[in-house]
Amino acid sequence: MAKQTAPKQPAPPAIASREEAEAAMARIGELQRLLHAHNAEFDSAVARLNLERAPVLETLQAQIKALGTGLGTWAAKHRTEICAEGRKTARFATGEIVWRDGKPKVWVDDEEAVITTFLAHGLEDLVRVRQEINKEAILEDPSRIEGLAGIAVVSGAEKMTIRPDQTEIEAVEIAVAAKRGRA
Repeated sequence: MAKQTAPKQPAPPAIASREEAEAAMARIGELQRLLHAHNAEFDSAVARLNLERAPVLETLQAQIKALGTGLGTWAAKHRTEICAEGRKTARFATGEIVWRDGKPKVWVDDEEAVITTFLAHGLEDLVRVRQEINKEAILEDPSRIEGLAGIAVVSGAEKMTIRPDQTEIEAVEIAVAAKRGRA
């Protein structure tokens, strides 16, 4: 399959007057509405295809799962016969079955209790202590860091937003009866 390249972006137009700015903003609104319409059409087509294909896909997935479970059960019982000694792969004419050890992981039941146990047994190196700057507290009272080297509160970059006028579509709200608990 040939590699697809992104379409080239057109050069931004040189806008020289308020009238041209108004026209550009109107065109942005038109293009946004057109994009929204195409996206809605695409979403509808995808939803329709998902509904049409869902039963077939679910049936295929169920068949694959059932065959995989049966094959896995058989392979586990016959592992010594189908794998060469010390090997974790059984090769067949139509594929292979591979056994691999998963990564070890640490399971902790009650983290606070385990930390207390570690500290009581001199295992401080197994407890991570993280220190970090509380930026929220600094933003609440920036005067506390005035004159300190290496830190400052800086204003965020100003952003410009273009909002073409358009009719708003109202959301549809549906009242749902509250569930009642048993008395």
